[in-house]
Amino acid sequence: MKRRQPQQDAIGARRGTSTTTASSPSLIARCCIRALTPAAAVFVLYITVRVLTVVLKNGHPLADKITGALPPAAGASVRGGSVGTGKARHIRKELLNKGPLDLWDALLEGAQKEAVAAEASGRPLVAVEVGVHSPLHCVHAAQVGFQTHCFEPSPKSYKRMVEGKGGVNEQPPDIKARLVPHQEAAGPESGKILPFHSTGGTGDHIGEYDMWRMEKRNVPVEGESALDKKKRGEIIEVPTMRLDDFIQNDVKGGEVHILKVDTQGFEPSIFSGLTDSVRSHSIRYIIFEFWPRGMDLMADTKDMCSGHKILDMLIEAGYELYALGIESHPKAPLYGGADLKREGAKRPLDKGTEAYCRWFFDIERQYPSKEGEEYKFGYWSDFVAVAPGVTLPDKVKKM
Repeated sequence: MKRRQPQQDAIGARRGTSTTTASSPSLIARCCIRALTPAAAVFVLYITVRVLTVVLKNGHPLADKITGALPPAAGASVRGGSVGTGKARHIRKELLNKGPLDLWDALLEGAQKEAVAAEASGRPLVAVEVGVHSPLHCVHAAQVGFQTHCFEPSPKSYKRMVEGKGGVNEQPPDIKARLVPHQEAAGPESGKILPFHSTGGTGDHIGEYDMWRMEKRNVPVEGESALDKKKRGEIIEVPTMRLDDFIQNDVKGGEVHILKVDTQGFEPSIFSGLTDSVRSHSIRYIIFEFWPRGMDLMADTKDMCSGHKILDMLIEAGYELYALGIESHPKAPLYGGADLKREGAKRPLDKGTEAYCRWFFDIERQYPSKEGEEYKFGYWSDFVAVAPGVTLPDKVKKM
């Protein structure tokens, strides 16, 4: 994987030029200012400040050039020429209609030669999937040449991943050697025990929550059908692993090429245990689900759109964010097809992370449930976060 080299320092780029040439613009400016009356000079200064404020605030294309020329703020990280303060950085639109699983495969296959060479050198490239309903994608990473760690706390899903059709145990020895299953939940701390809603389905999640009703409970209701009872599943206890601890202790000598997180709204808690790795840019690509309703339920922050803080964290660290396609449940008023795609293209990518998050609530109001039905599940999307100095491979650009 080729990485962009840090841009040459603006001062260093001028070395070798004459003093007169380098300073002539400032001389001209000083002469012009001296020619103005004091009142006119104040007016020019006021207009200049106003213009710069609008450019920086509203995301004009000049904003990145202006902020790129400024020295980094205290605590800001610089890598590959990017200043990790999050200022004047917007959500990218190039992958708006792409899906997370196709992107996972493309990012892996785009680095296949590097993964094979890295394994031969004893410093493997690593892929990590958190939330594994099917073994397909973890196994594919190992087949391409990555050392692959697969986190799944659900007993039924874990068993399917290891013993099921196409699972870990069915792989040839060389592929199986690259696969490391973890029956743990990623979380904010290591060594803790958390309640887990377990059915073996795609909706398994941390906590005693009723996701369909968007309520902080998971108890029988009057007149509950057999299907509802099956969906409600059972509450078990699962151990946790902080991903920062895992990367520090289990990825020694290697590099995390890609991390995918799909945990039904628990993503903010997982990212709170990933701060060191994000700040140090230890992960090249991070694919994660962004479900505002589920995140608010998990965090007990109803209608507050607390999930946008994940986006802020990544932007402040210098990661470039690409929004992926919008999705919904089959029972949603707006489901699939051209209508959902059309609305998804209207997402406010340049208005800030909270405005982006609240758009998902706005779309619910625009498309209310039919009479007699109450759809509370909301809408969601995914992101891919790209570390500073890292580019998307050609295979992704051609998707």
